Amino acid sequence: MRLLTNKMMQFFSVYIKSNIHVSVCLIFYSLTISFKNDIHLKNTYIFLMFLFVFGAYNFIKFNENKFTNENTQFSKKLIFLYIAFFIFFSIILFYFFGIIEQIIFFALSIITVLYSVPVFRKSSMRKNIVFKLLAVPICWATLIVFFPFFYEMELWKLIYYFIIIFLIIFAQMIPFEIRDFESDKKHLKNIINIYGINNVKRFGYCCLILVLLLSLLMNKNLIDVDLLIALIALGILIKKATKKQKPYYSSFFVESLPIFWFFLALKL
Repeated sequence: MRLLTNKMMQFFSVYIKSNIHVSVCLIFYSLTISFKNDIHLKNTYIFLMFLFVFGAYNFIKFNENKFTNENTQFSKKLIFLYIAFFIFFSIILFYFFGIIEQIIFFALSIITVLYSVPVFRKSSMRKNIVFKLLAVPICWATLIVFFPFFYEMELWKLIYYFIIIFLIIFAQMIPFEIRDFESDKKHLKNIINIYGINNVKRFGYCCLILVLLLSLLMNKNLIDVDLLIALIALGILIKKATKKQKPYYSSFFVESLPIFWFFLALKL
């Protein structure tokens, strides 16, 4: 039994650390939007979104060199394998999409490179706190909303979903910023350094309230119950976030919010 438990924990650790979980979770934002708007989300979109997020996160991880000394060589080979896998399938799938999707894909790829590769003055743009805080929610909101639904929704609805996904992802980043405070302060600027944990948490709550207000406006003062519950859950996760978190607090529980929201939407 103990051997089985250890194997399961090893598998779970690989699942999280290889960025499979975050890649799956981001897809559920698009699945929720497609379900709530009765839009069929094609498998090709789902597959390419997964590959892009998977490749982007591992590309960033490779450039940050966040590996143990013992496994550095193996990890580098593994990351090269991830990137080759990502590029190969991305090139194939690229031919299935129109010019708008290609432009979006190309723009997000450039932002990913700027985020992680030291292009300017021997450092990446991630050291710029404004770029760091905005790049992630802008990229993922663009991928989640504009990439699969550009030809499926009216412009005003695309903008609405882009804004609320941007705000939710920004709020989701706060537990990660709190978790990474100690490691970031040696090399990067962290929003916690500047404003403090309590002020940053309050800003996160404001983002969630703004999402709720936009939802009420969009739905003519009718409460979107599943969204409300998801926002409350994220608010609780932000409130309970500390510098010394349990190993998978942010990387699993906070990251799983879109899956939670999706199943709420299905049942409600």
